[in-house]
Amino acid sequence: MNGVVSEAIDIKLVDVPEMGYFTTDCPPRGEIVVKTKKADEMTLQYFKRPKDTDDTWKDGWCYTGDIGSLEEKHPDKILRIIDRKKDFEEMYVQGRSVWVPTAELEERLYQGIEVSLARRGGEGEEEEEEGG
Repeated sequence: MNGVVSEAIDIKLVDVPEMGYFTTDCPPRGEIVVKTKKADEMTLQYFKRPKDTDDTWKDGWCYTGDIGSLEEKHPDKILRIIDRKKDFEEMYVQGRSVWVPTAELEERLYQGIEVSLARRGGEGEEEEEEGG
């Protein structure tokens, strides 16, 4: 998703080192953080969800969870959404923290289930043929 950044908001990117996104990249990449120029134009909390509020809003800035790149070469700022923080899961492999795309985990899980079911089904069919 791409688009021109509205003049009604302030926007910045923040580093997400665990996913390899840095504002020092060219173009800069990181979590998209926004703030409206008029305070009353943006909600500042989740209703009855204080933990989500604390995770999302900090010092008036909304941490979206989207990963973007920001190009300022054009007359306008062009924002490209390139990833999502929540699309990754932290796993520990041999004592090291590794961030793995959720889609990749799901795909491997489903492949494993299909292989397991195929083996089980295949073995059962062979046994029935031999016994029958």
